[in-house]
Amino acid sequence: MRPLALQLWTVLHNDVRLLWRELLASRWSLLGNLGLIAILLALAHALAIALCVHAPHPPSLHVEAGAWLFFGFIMLGTAMTQATTLLFERADFHLLFAAPTSPHAVLLARMTALVAGSALSVGLLLLPVIDGLIAGFGLHYAGSYLVWVELAGLAAAAGVGFTLTLVRWLGARRARTTVQVLGALCGATVYLGIQAPGFLGEEHRPTAERLIDQIVANPLSLALARGGRGDWHTLLLLGASTLALLAATTWLLSRAFLEGAQETTSRPTRTHRREYRHHWRQSLAWVTFWKDLRLILRDPLLLSQILPSILYLLPALLGLYTTLGAATLAPLSVMVAGQLSSQFALVATAGEEAWDLIRMSPAPERRLRLAKMAAGMALPLALAATLCLALALAGRPGLALASLGIAGLCAAGGAWLQISHVRPSPRHDVVKERLKNSPGRLFGGMALMATGATAAGFYGHGNWFAGGVSLALCIAGFAGILALVKLRALVTPD
Repeated sequence: MRPLALQLWTVLHNDVRLLWRELLASRWSLLGNLGLIAILLALAHALAIALCVHAPHPPSLHVEAGAWLFFGFIMLGTAMTQATTLLFERADFHLLFAAPTSPHAVLLARMTALVAGSALSVGLLLLPVIDGLIAGFGLHYAGSYLVWVELAGLAAAAGVGFTLTLVRWLGARRARTTVQVLGALCGATVYLGIQAPGFLGEEHRPTAERLIDQIVANPLSLALARGGRGDWHTLLLLGASTLALLAATTWLLSRAFLEGAQETTSRPTRTHRREYRHHWRQSLAWVTFWKDLRLILRDPLLLSQILPSILYLLPALLGLYTTLGAATLAPLSVMVAGQLSSQFALVATAGEEAWDLIRMSPAPERRLRLAKMAAGMALPLALAATLCLALALAGRPGLALASLGIAGLCAAGGAWLQISHVRPSPRHDVVKERLKNSPGRLFGGMALMATGATAAGFYGHGNWFAGGVSLALCIAGFAGILALVKLRALVTPD
Protein backbone atom coordinates (compact mmCIF):
# COMPACT_ATOMS: atom_id res chain seq x y z
CA MET A 1 0.00 0.00 0.00
CA ARG A 2 1.27 3.42 -0.85
CA PRO A 3 2.24 5.74 1.99
CA LEU A 4 -0.58 7.60 3.67
CA ALA A 5 0.74 11.01 2.60
CA LEU A 6 0.76 10.00 -1.06
CA GLN A 7 -2.77 8.67 -0.83
CA LEU A 8 -3.85 11.87 0.92
CA TRP A 9 -2.38 13.89 -1.96
CA THR A 10 -4.22 11.69 -4.49
CA VAL A 11 -7.61 12.28 -2.86
CA LEU A 12 -6.99 16.02 -2.52
CA HIS A 13 -5.82 16.24 -6.13
CA ASN A 14 -9.03 14.52 -7.23
CA ASP A 15 -11.18 16.95 -5.23
CA VAL A 16 -9.31 19.93 -6.67
CA ARG A 17 -9.79 18.61 -10.21
CA LEU A 18 -13.54 18.21 -9.63
CA LEU A 19 -13.76 21.74 -8.25
CA TRP A 20 -11.78 23.12 -11.20
CA ARG A 21 -14.13 21.41 -13.66
CA GLU A 22 -17.12 23.03 -12.00
CA LEU A 23 -15.45 26.42 -12.19
CA LEU A 24 -14.48 25.99 -15.85
CA ALA A 25 -18.11 25.24 -16.72
CA SER A 26 -18.69 29.00 -16.41
CA ARG A 27 -15.25 30.33 -17.34
CA TRP A 28 -16.41 33.88 -18.05
CA SER A 29 -18.05 34.10 -14.65
CA LEU A 30 -14.88 32.63 -13.14
CA LEU A 31 -12.67 35.22 -14.83
CA GLY A 32 -14.94 38.02 -13.71
CA ASN A 33 -14.99 36.81 -10.11
CA LEU A 34 -11.22 36.35 -10.00
CA GLY A 35 -10.68 39.81 -11.46
CA LEU A 36 -13.05 41.37 -8.95
CA ILE A 37 -11.36 39.54 -6.07
CA ALA A 38 -7.93 40.70 -7.27
CA ILE A 39 -9.08 44.32 -7.48
CA LEU A 40 -10.71 44.21 -4.03
CA LEU A 41 -7.64 42.54 -2.53
CA ALA A 42 -5.32 45.17 -4.00
CA LEU A 43 -7.50 48.03 -2.74
CA ALA A 44 -7.80 46.46 0.71
CA HIS A 45 -4.03 46.01 0.90
CA ALA A 46 -3.40 49.62 -0.09
CA LEU A 47 -5.88 50.91 2.50
CA ALA A 48 -4.65 48.66 5.32
CA ILE A 49 -0.96 49.39 4.69
CA ALA A 50 -1.61 53.14 4.51
CA LEU A 51 -3.55 53.11 7.79
CA CYS A 52 -1.00 51.01 9.65
CA VAL A 53 2.03 52.95 8.38
CA HIS A 54 0.57 56.28 9.52
CA ALA A 55 -0.88 54.94 12.80
CA PRO A 56 1.04 56.14 15.90
CA HIS A 57 0.84 52.80 17.71
CA PRO A 58 -0.47 49.25 17.06
CA PRO A 59 -3.97 48.19 18.15
CA SER A 60 -4.48 47.21 21.76
CA LEU A 61 -4.47 43.56 22.79
CA HIS A 62 -8.22 43.60 23.43
CA VAL A 63 -8.95 45.05 20.00
CA GLU A 64 -6.88 42.32 18.34
CA ALA A 65 -8.59 39.69 20.52
CA GLY A 66 -11.99 40.96 19.38
CA ALA A 67 -10.89 40.86 15.75
CA TRP A 68 -9.71 37.25 16.07
CA LEU A 69 -13.00 36.34 17.78
CA PHE A 70 -14.91 37.90 14.88
CA PHE A 71 -12.90 35.97 12.27
CA GLY A 72 -13.26 32.80 14.34
CA PHE A 73 -17.06 33.06 14.21
CA ILE A 74 -16.95 33.37 10.43
CA MET A 75 -14.64 30.36 10.14
CA LEU A 76 -16.82 28.29 12.46
CA GLY A 77 -19.95 28.99 10.44
CA THR A 78 -18.14 28.14 7.21
CA ALA A 79 -16.75 24.93 8.70
CA MET A 80 -20.18 23.72 9.83
CA THR A 81 -21.78 24.46 6.46
CA GLN A 82 -18.97 22.78 4.52
CA ALA A 83 -18.96 19.77 6.87
CA THR A 84 -22.63 19.12 6.16
CA THR A 85 -22.01 19.40 2.41
CA LEU A 86 -18.81 17.35 2.19
CA LEU A 87 -19.73 14.63 4.67
CA PHE A 88 -23.44 14.08 4.11
CA GLU A 89 -24.66 15.70 0.89
CA ARG A 90 -21.93 14.81 -1.58
CA ALA A 91 -22.51 11.09 -0.84
CA ASP A 92 -19.28 9.83 -2.43
CA PHE A 93 -17.83 7.98 0.57
CA HIS A 94 -19.07 4.61 -0.70
CA LEU A 95 -17.02 5.12 -3.89
CA LEU A 96 -13.91 6.42 -2.12
CA PHE A 97 -13.94 3.69 0.51
CA ALA A 98 -14.28 1.04 -2.22
CA ALA A 99 -11.18 2.38 -4.01
CA PRO A 100 -7.69 0.95 -3.28
CA THR A 101 -7.04 3.87 -0.92
CA SER A 102 -6.83 3.95 2.82
CA PRO A 103 -10.12 5.18 4.37
CA HIS A 104 -8.08 7.23 6.82
CA ALA A 105 -6.53 9.10 3.90
CA VAL A 106 -10.02 9.94 2.64
CA LEU A 107 -11.06 11.28 6.04
CA LEU A 108 -7.82 13.25 6.40
CA ALA A 109 -8.41 14.75 2.95
CA ARG A 110 -11.88 15.84 4.00
CA MET A 111 -10.50 17.43 7.17
CA THR A 112 -7.78 19.19 5.16
CA ALA A 113 -10.38 20.56 2.77
CA LEU A 114 -12.46 21.83 5.69
CA VAL A 115 -9.46 23.57 7.27
CA ALA A 116 -8.54 25.17 3.92
CA GLY A 117 -12.14 26.27 3.31
CA SER A 118 -12.40 27.82 6.76
CA ALA A 119 -9.13 29.72 6.27
CA LEU A 120 -10.08 30.99 2.80
CA SER A 121 -13.50 32.19 3.99
CA VAL A 122 -11.84 35.15 5.74
CA GLY A 123 -8.85 35.56 3.43
CA LEU A 124 -10.19 38.64 1.63
CA LEU A 125 -10.60 40.44 4.97
CA LEU A 126 -7.77 39.03 7.06
CA LEU A 127 -4.88 38.95 4.58
CA PRO A 128 -4.74 42.76 4.03
CA VAL A 129 -4.95 43.35 7.81
CA ILE A 130 -2.01 41.03 8.53
CA ASP A 131 0.12 42.52 5.75
CA GLY A 132 -0.72 46.01 6.93
CA LEU A 133 0.30 45.18 10.52
CA ILE A 134 3.58 43.71 9.28
CA ALA A 135 4.31 46.79 7.14
CA GLY A 136 3.38 49.25 9.86
CA PHE A 137 4.50 47.68 13.14
CA GLY A 138 7.11 45.04 12.47
CA LEU A 139 7.84 41.55 11.24
CA HIS A 140 6.79 39.95 14.53
CA TYR A 141 3.17 40.25 13.33
CA ALA A 142 4.00 37.48 10.81
CA GLY A 143 2.92 35.13 13.59
CA SER A 144 -0.62 36.09 12.59
CA TYR A 145 -0.28 33.79 9.59
CA LEU A 146 0.25 30.82 11.92
CA VAL A 147 -2.63 31.97 14.10
CA TRP A 148 -4.80 32.14 10.97
CA VAL A 149 -4.06 28.50 10.13
CA GLU A 150 -4.41 27.35 13.74
CA LEU A 151 -7.71 29.14 14.18
CA ALA A 152 -8.97 27.58 10.94
CA GLY A 153 -8.01 24.16 12.31
CA LEU A 154 -9.82 24.85 15.60
CA ALA A 155 -12.90 26.06 13.73
CA ALA A 156 -12.90 23.02 11.42
CA ALA A 157 -12.58 20.61 14.36
CA ALA A 158 -15.34 22.32 16.31
CA GLY A 159 -17.56 22.58 13.23
CA VAL A 160 -17.23 18.90 12.34
CA GLY A 161 -17.86 17.78 15.92
CA PHE A 162 -20.91 19.99 16.22
CA THR A 163 -22.22 18.89 12.82
CA LEU A 164 -21.85 15.18 13.65
CA THR A 165 -23.79 15.73 16.86
CA LEU A 166 -26.58 17.58 15.05
CA VAL A 167 -26.82 14.94 12.33
CA ARG A 168 -27.14 12.20 14.93
CA TRP A 169 -29.94 14.11 16.63
CA LEU A 170 -31.77 15.68 13.67
CA GLY A 171 -30.66 14.03 10.43
CA ALA A 172 -28.53 15.53 7.67
CA ARG A 173 -31.20 17.74 6.08
CA ARG A 174 -32.36 19.36 9.32
CA ALA A 175 -28.78 19.61 10.56
CA ARG A 176 -27.89 21.66 7.49
CA THR A 177 -30.72 24.07 8.22
CA THR A 178 -29.78 24.32 11.89
CA VAL A 179 -26.19 25.09 10.91
CA GLN A 180 -27.33 27.87 8.57
CA VAL A 181 -29.61 29.34 11.22
CA LEU A 182 -26.86 29.27 13.85
CA GLY A 183 -24.47 30.89 11.39
CA ALA A 184 -26.94 33.69 10.76
CA LEU A 185 -27.48 34.12 14.50
CA CYS A 186 -23.73 34.22 15.19
CA GLY A 187 -23.17 36.82 12.49
CA ALA A 188 -26.07 38.94 13.71
CA THR A 189 -24.90 38.62 17.33
CA VAL A 190 -21.41 39.83 16.46
CA TYR A 191 -22.77 42.74 14.44
CA LEU A 192 -25.32 43.76 17.08
CA GLY A 193 -22.72 43.42 19.83
CA ILE A 194 -20.40 45.83 18.01
CA GLN A 195 -23.22 48.31 17.37
CA ALA A 196 -24.92 47.95 20.78
CA PRO A 197 -23.09 50.86 22.52
CA GLY A 198 -24.29 53.27 19.83
CA PHE A 199 -27.87 51.98 19.86
CA LEU A 200 -28.44 51.91 23.62
CA GLY A 201 -27.75 55.59 24.30
CA GLU A 202 -25.39 57.46 26.58
CA GLU A 203 -26.76 56.12 29.87
CA HIS A 204 -26.36 52.46 28.90
CA ARG A 205 -23.18 52.80 26.84
CA PRO A 206 -20.63 52.24 29.68
CA THR A 207 -22.42 49.06 30.78
CA ALA A 208 -22.53 47.72 27.23
CA GLU A 209 -18.86 48.50 26.67
CA ARG A 210 -17.85 46.72 29.90
CA LEU A 211 -19.93 43.67 28.93
CA ILE A 212 -18.39 43.53 25.44
CA ASP A 213 -14.91 43.89 26.93
CA GLN A 214 -15.55 40.96 29.30
CA ILE A 215 -16.76 38.80 26.41
CA VAL A 216 -13.81 39.70 24.20
CA ALA A 217 -11.21 39.26 26.94
CA ASN A 218 -11.58 35.48 27.18
CA PRO A 219 -8.46 33.26 27.42
CA LEU A 220 -8.73 31.92 23.85
CA SER A 221 -9.10 35.34 22.20
CA LEU A 222 -6.24 36.80 24.22
CA ALA A 223 -4.05 33.80 23.38
CA LEU A 224 -4.80 34.30 19.67
CA ALA A 225 -3.89 37.98 19.97
CA ARG A 226 -0.60 37.20 21.72
CA GLY A 227 0.21 34.57 19.11
CA GLY A 228 -0.53 37.06 16.36
CA ARG A 229 2.08 39.36 17.89
CA GLY A 230 4.72 36.64 17.61
CA ASP A 231 4.67 35.01 21.07
CA TRP A 232 6.18 31.63 20.16
CA HIS A 233 5.14 29.91 23.40
CA THR A 234 1.51 30.78 22.67
CA LEU A 235 1.88 29.72 19.03
CA LEU A 236 3.25 26.32 20.06
CA LEU A 237 0.44 25.84 22.59
CA LEU A 238 -2.19 26.76 20.03
CA GLY A 239 -0.58 24.47 17.45
CA ALA A 240 -0.55 21.51 19.85
CA SER A 241 -4.18 22.14 20.83
CA THR A 242 -5.20 22.39 17.17
CA LEU A 243 -3.49 19.10 16.24
CA ALA A 244 -5.07 17.34 19.24
CA LEU A 245 -8.57 18.55 18.36
CA LEU A 246 -8.13 17.65 14.69
CA ALA A 247 -6.96 14.15 15.67
CA ALA A 248 -9.98 13.72 17.96
CA THR A 249 -12.32 14.93 15.23
CA THR A 250 -10.80 12.56 12.68
CA TRP A 251 -11.34 9.72 15.16
CA LEU A 252 -15.01 10.74 15.46
CA LEU A 253 -15.28 10.71 11.68
CA SER A 254 -13.79 7.23 11.52
CA ARG A 255 -16.34 6.01 14.05
CA ALA A 256 -19.18 7.62 12.12
CA PHE A 257 -18.22 6.42 8.64
CA LEU A 258 -16.00 3.38 9.11
CA GLU A 259 -17.85 1.54 11.87
CA GLY A 260 -21.33 1.39 10.40
CA ALA A 261 -22.78 4.59 11.83
CA GLN A 262 -24.25 5.84 8.58
CA GLU A 263 -27.66 5.75 10.20
CA THR A 264 -26.81 9.16 11.66
CA THR A 265 -27.92 10.71 8.38
CA SER A 266 -31.55 10.02 9.21
CA ARG A 267 -33.68 10.42 12.25
CA PRO A 268 -34.58 7.25 14.15
CA THR A 269 -38.10 6.00 13.57
CA ARG A 270 -40.36 6.07 16.56
CA THR A 271 -41.81 2.71 17.46
CA HIS A 272 -44.82 4.12 19.30
CA ARG A 273 -46.83 6.64 17.37
CA ARG A 274 -49.93 8.39 18.52
CA GLU A 275 -52.99 7.60 16.47
CA TYR A 276 -54.90 10.53 15.04
CA ARG A 277 -58.36 10.51 13.60
CA HIS A 278 -58.42 11.56 9.96
CA HIS A 279 -61.34 13.72 8.88
CA TRP A 280 -62.03 13.19 5.21
CA ARG A 281 -65.24 15.24 4.89
CA GLN A 282 -63.99 18.80 5.02
CA SER A 283 -63.96 21.70 2.62
CA LEU A 284 -61.14 21.79 0.09
CA ALA A 285 -59.93 25.22 1.20
CA TRP A 286 -59.79 24.17 4.87
CA VAL A 287 -57.82 20.99 4.08
CA THR A 288 -55.38 22.93 1.88
CA PHE A 289 -54.94 25.57 4.59
CA TRP A 290 -54.05 23.03 7.28
CA LYS A 291 -51.85 21.03 4.94
CA ASP A 292 -49.75 24.04 3.96
CA LEU A 293 -49.64 25.34 7.54
CA ARG A 294 -48.27 22.01 8.78
CA LEU A 295 -45.68 21.97 6.00
CA ILE A 296 -44.62 25.52 6.82
CA LEU A 297 -44.22 24.68 10.51
CA ARG A 298 -42.12 21.56 9.92
CA ASP A 299 -40.13 22.48 6.79
CA PRO A 300 -36.50 22.52 8.00
CA LEU A 301 -35.30 24.85 5.23
CA LEU A 302 -37.60 27.75 6.06
CA LEU A 303 -35.67 29.15 8.98
CA SER A 304 -32.44 29.36 7.00
CA GLN A 305 -34.24 31.22 4.19
CA ILE A 306 -36.33 33.58 6.30
CA LEU A 307 -34.41 34.25 9.51
CA PRO A 308 -31.68 36.43 7.92
CA SER A 309 -34.29 38.77 6.44
CA ILE A 310 -35.71 39.34 9.93
CA LEU A 311 -32.30 39.79 11.53
CA TYR A 312 -31.48 42.62 9.12
CA LEU A 313 -34.36 44.62 10.64
CA LEU A 314 -33.00 44.49 14.19
CA PRO A 315 -30.40 47.29 13.95
CA ALA A 316 -33.01 49.80 12.77
CA LEU A 317 -35.41 48.70 15.52
CA LEU A 318 -32.70 49.07 18.16
CA GLY A 319 -32.23 52.63 16.99
CA LEU A 320 -35.98 53.25 17.31
CA TYR A 321 -35.97 51.89 20.86
CA THR A 322 -34.07 54.92 22.13
CA THR A 323 -36.97 57.11 20.91
CA LEU A 324 -40.10 54.98 21.20
CA GLY A 325 -39.31 52.67 24.10
CA ALA A 326 -41.93 49.91 24.45
CA ALA A 327 -43.84 51.40 21.50
CA THR A 328 -41.13 49.91 19.25
CA LEU A 329 -43.25 46.74 19.38
CA ALA A 330 -45.77 48.48 17.11
CA PRO A 331 -43.57 48.81 13.98
CA LEU A 332 -41.91 45.49 14.85
CA SER A 333 -45.26 43.66 14.70
CA VAL A 334 -45.99 45.22 11.30
CA MET A 335 -42.55 44.28 9.94
CA VAL A 336 -42.79 40.72 11.22
CA ALA A 337 -46.26 40.21 9.75
CA GLY A 338 -45.43 41.76 6.39
CA GLN A 339 -42.03 40.12 5.91
CA LEU A 340 -42.92 36.63 7.10
CA SER A 341 -46.30 36.49 5.34
CA SER A 342 -44.65 37.30 2.03
CA GLN A 343 -41.97 34.65 2.54
CA PHE A 344 -44.34 31.95 3.79
CA ALA A 345 -46.80 32.57 0.96
CA LEU A 346 -43.90 32.24 -1.49
CA VAL A 347 -42.97 28.91 0.07
CA ALA A 348 -46.57 27.64 0.04
CA THR A 349 -47.01 28.44 -3.66
CA ALA A 350 -43.64 28.23 -5.41
CA GLY A 351 -42.61 25.34 -3.15
CA GLU A 352 -45.71 23.26 -3.95
CA GLU A 353 -44.70 19.78 -5.17
CA ALA A 354 -47.83 18.86 -7.12
CA TRP A 355 -48.94 21.84 -9.21
CA ASP A 356 -49.34 19.53 -12.18
CA LEU A 357 -51.90 17.47 -10.26
CA ILE A 358 -53.64 20.60 -9.02
CA ARG A 359 -53.99 21.91 -12.58
CA MET A 360 -55.46 18.58 -13.72
CA SER A 361 -57.95 18.37 -10.87
CA PRO A 362 -61.48 19.89 -11.06
CA ALA A 363 -60.73 22.01 -7.97
CA PRO A 364 -60.81 25.79 -8.58
CA GLU A 365 -57.24 27.01 -8.55
CA ARG A 366 -58.20 30.43 -7.15
CA ARG A 367 -59.64 28.85 -4.02
CA LEU A 368 -56.50 26.80 -3.49
CA ARG A 369 -54.28 29.86 -3.89
CA LEU A 370 -56.34 31.79 -1.35
CA ALA A 371 -56.03 28.88 1.08
CA LYS A 372 -52.26 28.95 0.61
CA MET A 373 -52.32 32.69 1.18
CA ALA A 374 -54.17 32.17 4.47
CA ALA A 375 -51.69 29.49 5.51
CA GLY A 376 -48.81 31.85 4.82
CA MET A 377 -50.42 34.59 6.91
CA ALA A 378 -51.45 32.46 9.89
CA LEU A 379 -48.15 32.13 11.75
CA PRO A 380 -46.90 35.72 11.09
CA LEU A 381 -50.20 37.19 12.30
CA ALA A 382 -50.01 35.00 15.40
CA LEU A 383 -46.53 36.39 16.13
CA ALA A 384 -47.75 39.94 15.46
CA ALA A 385 -50.70 39.38 17.81
CA THR A 386 -48.31 38.21 20.52
CA LEU A 387 -46.20 41.36 20.13
CA CYS A 388 -49.32 43.53 20.20
CA LEU A 389 -50.53 41.74 23.34
CA ALA A 390 -47.23 42.58 25.01
CA LEU A 391 -47.66 46.19 23.87
CA ALA A 392 -51.17 46.28 25.34
CA LEU A 393 -49.91 44.91 28.64
CA ALA A 394 -47.27 47.67 28.60
CA GLY A 395 -50.06 50.25 28.74
CA ARG A 396 -50.74 51.02 25.04
CA PRO A 397 -53.89 48.99 24.15
CA GLY A 398 -55.07 51.44 21.47
CA LEU A 399 -51.71 51.42 19.74
CA ALA A 400 -51.65 47.62 19.97
CA LEU A 401 -55.06 47.31 18.27
CA ALA A 402 -54.11 49.77 15.52
CA SER A 403 -50.79 48.01 14.94
CA LEU A 404 -52.51 44.63 14.65
CA GLY A 405 -54.86 46.02 12.01
CA ILE A 406 -51.99 47.54 10.04
CA ALA A 407 -50.06 44.27 10.36
CA GLY A 408 -53.02 42.36 8.89
CA LEU A 409 -53.21 44.81 6.00
CA CYS A 410 -49.48 44.48 5.19
CA ALA A 411 -49.58 40.68 5.58
CA ALA A 412 -52.49 40.35 3.17
CA GLY A 413 -50.88 42.63 0.59
CA GLY A 414 -47.52 40.88 0.69
CA ALA A 415 -49.09 37.41 0.52
CA TRP A 416 -51.33 38.42 -2.41
CA LEU A 417 -48.29 39.54 -4.38
CA GLN A 418 -46.75 36.08 -3.94
CA ILE A 419 -49.79 33.96 -4.86
CA SER A 420 -50.68 36.08 -7.90
CA HIS A 421 -47.69 34.93 -9.94
CA VAL A 422 -46.47 31.40 -9.22
CA ARG A 423 -43.20 30.03 -10.57
CA PRO A 424 -42.55 26.57 -9.10
CA SER A 425 -39.06 25.90 -7.77
CA PRO A 426 -37.33 22.71 -9.02
CA ARG A 427 -35.82 20.20 -6.64
CA HIS A 428 -32.30 18.79 -6.84
CA ASP A 429 -31.87 15.61 -4.82
CA VAL A 430 -33.26 16.25 -1.31
CA VAL A 431 -32.74 20.01 -1.24
CA LYS A 432 -34.79 22.48 -3.20
CA GLU A 433 -33.32 25.44 -4.98
CA ARG A 434 -33.63 28.67 -3.07
CA LEU A 435 -37.00 30.21 -3.85
CA LYS A 436 -36.58 33.34 -5.95
CA ASN A 437 -38.64 36.49 -5.62
CA SER A 438 -39.13 38.90 -8.52
CA PRO A 439 -37.89 42.48 -8.02
CA GLY A 440 -41.34 43.96 -8.62
CA ARG A 441 -43.10 41.85 -6.01
CA LEU A 442 -40.22 42.34 -3.59
CA PHE A 443 -40.33 46.13 -3.99
CA GLY A 444 -44.11 46.25 -3.70
CA GLY A 445 -44.16 44.20 -0.51
CA MET A 446 -41.32 46.19 1.05
CA ALA A 447 -42.99 49.52 0.17
CA LEU A 448 -46.29 48.39 1.69
CA MET A 449 -44.54 47.13 4.83
CA ALA A 450 -42.46 50.31 5.12
CA THR A 451 -45.50 52.61 4.98
CA GLY A 452 -47.37 50.46 7.49
CA ALA A 453 -44.42 50.32 9.93
CA THR A 454 -43.94 54.08 9.53
CA ALA A 455 -47.59 54.68 10.41
CA ALA A 456 -47.29 52.47 13.51
CA GLY A 457 -44.09 54.25 14.52
CA PHE A 458 -45.66 57.71 14.19
CA TYR A 459 -48.67 56.58 16.20
CA GLY A 460 -46.35 55.23 18.88
CA HIS A 461 -44.53 58.57 19.01
CA GLY A 462 -47.82 60.48 19.28
CA ASN A 463 -47.64 62.15 15.85
CA TRP A 464 -51.20 61.45 14.70
CA PHE A 465 -51.10 63.58 11.56
CA ALA A 466 -47.96 61.91 10.11
CA GLY A 467 -49.30 58.54 11.20
CA GLY A 468 -52.61 59.20 9.42
CA VAL A 469 -50.83 60.21 6.21
CA SER A 470 -48.64 57.09 6.33
CA LEU A 471 -51.68 54.90 7.02
CA ALA A 472 -53.53 56.45 4.08
CA LEU A 473 -50.57 55.65 1.83
CA CYS A 474 -50.53 52.08 3.16
CA ILE A 475 -54.26 51.63 2.48
CA ALA A 476 -53.86 53.13 -0.98
CA GLY A 477 -50.98 50.77 -1.70
CA PHE A 478 -53.01 47.78 -0.55
CA ALA A 479 -55.97 48.82 -2.71
CA GLY A 480 -53.63 49.32 -5.66
CA ILE A 481 -52.19 45.83 -5.21
CA LEU A 482 -55.66 44.24 -5.19
CA ALA A 483 -56.79 46.31 -8.20
CA LEU A 484 -53.72 46.04 -10.39
CA VAL A 485 -52.19 42.65 -9.51
CA LYS A 486 -54.36 39.88 -10.91
CA LEU A 487 -53.98 36.14 -10.54
CA ARG A 488 -51.86 34.87 -13.42
CA ALA A 489 -51.70 31.40 -14.88
CA LEU A 490 -49.14 29.01 -13.55
CA VAL A 491 -45.62 29.55 -14.96
CA THR A 492 -43.55 26.39 -15.40
CA PRO A 493 -39.85 26.52 -14.50
CA ASP A 494 -37.38 27.10 -17.31
